[in-house]
Amino acid sequence: MADLRQRHREADVADDARAGPQGTPRRKRQTCWKALLISAVTAIGVIAMVVFVGMRVMVGTTPGGQRYPWPIPHEFTSDELAKYTGSDGGDLIMISILGHVYDVSAAPEYYGPNGSYSFFAGKDASRSFIDGCFRDECFKPDLALSGLTREQVQSIEEWKSFYDKESKYVLVGTLRGWKMGAPAEASA
Repeated sequence: MADLRQRHREADVADDARAGPQGTPRRKRQTCWKALLISAVTAIGVIAMVVFVGMRVMVGTTPGGQRYPWPIPHEFTSDELAKYTGSDGGDLIMISILGHVYDVSAAPEYYGPNGSYSFFAGKDASRSFIDGCFRDECFKPDLALSGLTREQVQSIEEWKSFYDKESKYVLVGTLRGWKMGAPAEASA
């Protein structure tokens, strides 16, 4: 029995010898440092991920990887929207419906320069979806909803819903001059 007590005392003396200046055993200090290192690496990883995702949003990258020269969402002017027709070697094709601007570049066969709906590109085409008017005067925001019946406006809203649901078309912003789905002049 005395031999057993002697061994415990020798083990306690050995632990004290390995203890650091504060009296903490070396194993406990190493475990604390490992936990601290793991926590620091995890925190740095999370911060890096947040910065990476934030930068993608700030430079205007869509979930599909399309990069834009502006942050998303963006407020377009009519002149700015008119640049995105897919002509002149441009890759981007945009249309607007009820003041919501969509990237329809994924379907150049429809909206591109030779496409059957190319007249929608670079404009707010809300009215044309209903009355089939494809003249320039039909694409002016102040005329977009004037003289339409409630049923016709609902039909335009159904078209907007189509673009919202279709995964290949990306909502990238709004068209200046529109408020709450109607031209600013009509909503005043």
